[in-house]
Amino acid sequence: MFNFNYLIIFLTVKRCIAKIRGLMQPEQRQSINPLRLAKNKEHIKGSLSLDSLTRLEDILLDKHGQVQYDLSFDFDASGICLIKSYIGAAVLLQCQRCLKSVNIEIQKSTVLGAYKDSDEFKKLEDNYEPCQLDEEFILVEKLVEDELLLAIPLIPLHNNKKCIGEDGLKVLNVNNKTNAFSALAKLKDSKV
Repeated sequence: MFNFNYLIIFLTVKRCIAKIRGLMQPEQRQSINPLRLAKNKEHIKGSLSLDSLTRLEDILLDKHGQVQYDLSFDFDASGICLIKSYIGAAVLLQCQRCLKSVNIEIQKSTVLGAYKDSDEFKKLEDNYEPCQLDEEFILVEKLVEDELLLAIPLIPLHNNKKCIGEDGLKVLNVNNKTNAFSALAKLKDSKV
């Protein structure tokens, strides 16, 4: 026999969960003021989901996973705002030799020199990567995504021992020992 009390409880709980989800705000994008953070010598640490980084959609084979970031802010002796960043992630890319998936571990440390105008840009030391501050606030997500894009290899490849593309190329080269111009030589000999 069917108990209607269980059905009512189930529907009530389901409705409550739907209301709670409606009240929950989606993940807020964190904007920061690097100059204020540098003034206080602040430190920010966190992680972002790879699927939230929209510019990586066409590059990554798998968007699951996290990118860890660690940002510290300070000023150098000449008054330039420094952002010392560390990012770490494991991303799945397509090997350009065999076209299979390859897991790439990314760990990148960078010192960004934040500048607003050309005078501050001229003060940047050679070991600083320039970071132009168009506005007072920047998005952490955009900063981390920029650094991750710069860290991803242009031509991702397996190690030579793991990549089947190189073995396939060797087999093709062994089977194709004939000279490409030998057919032309035969044509030339037949006309003479």
